[in-house]
Amino acid sequence: MSEPYVLVVGDVNTDMIVPYPTRAADGSLCFTNPTVIGGGSAANTAHALRRLGHPVEFMGTVGADAAGRQCRAEFTAAGIGCRALLTDAALNTVCVYAFVTPTGERLLWPYPQEQQSFRELDAAKVDWSLLDGACWVHSSGMVYSSDSSAPPTVTALLAAARSRGIPVSFDLNLRIENYGFSADYQRRILDACEQATYLFGSEREEFAQLVLEATPEITGDAAQRLVRPGRHIITRDGRAGSTAYTVEGVWRAAAFEVNASDTIGAGDVFNAGFIHALLCGDTIAAALTAGNAVAGFKVSRTGARATPNIDQLAAFIANTPTVITQANSQQH
Repeated sequence: MSEPYVLVVGDVNTDMIVPYPTRAADGSLCFTNPTVIGGGSAANTAHALRRLGHPVEFMGTVGADAAGRQCRAEFTAAGIGCRALLTDAALNTVCVYAFVTPTGERLLWPYPQEQQSFRELDAAKVDWSLLDGACWVHSSGMVYSSDSSAPPTVTALLAAARSRGIPVSFDLNLRIENYGFSADYQRRILDACEQATYLFGSEREEFAQLVLEATPEITGDAAQRLVRPGRHIITRDGRAGSTAYTVEGVWRAAAFEVNASDTIGAGDVFNAGFIHALLCGDTIAAALTAGNAVAGFKVSRTGARATPNIDQLAAFIANTPTVITQANSQQH
């Protein structure tokens, strides 16, 4: 790619979306056929950025299996660069079974559980020269839950980007309900956080876990306590909207009012909307609104890849009402 690109590093997999059965008026169960589409926290962000018109290169690992071939084919079809997407025949590309409730909430179960490709990224095989053309680097905590090859490689890549003055964003994506939060896991995550210019996550479920003295009674300021010069904390709180905490101040943006179809990947694509706005020279307040809009657009549709192009994003922001809450003020 001749243009500067966003380098996205991390997990890619397939998602099998399995809607919960609904009950008809006569009491019978109605089933909807499952669908298989691309997934993965980092990969979803990459696809949403590409839909918004940004050149994207992806770095990660897939297996030499049908799911891995599908992931690569979907990247190619979307125009996402794959020269840093490694294939390892000894590993399995994960398929995440996503059981979606009628209200759009989801339960996730990854399979296979062994030799998962997204956890591995061999530093000796990484093309470090990809940083030369990058204007932004983004990654996700999904690769940090185990003591495998990916965490040190990704952290080193983020550090190298930061040392070059390239903006770095990192989505915590802790998934504590699946993996717990051991001291080693926390250490790996904190190492990555040290390199982030923009750190994404949820206030209570994720940022509170990083503030060691936090308890359920005092988690309201956990995100703000993690602010540092050069590091902005971005919280995503569903219908409560999003907030940016910086050394300069605090900004809030309301969520958009939509009928939820499914919430798979909503946080991932929020990241893309936020990054997109900053790459276009917008303010951090406008970036929060763009992130909320991309997430809202996606939530009203099925699948993590159902994201807007640039014209659809503008139309959505112009025509969709926001959720009214007591915290809708833009700046404090």
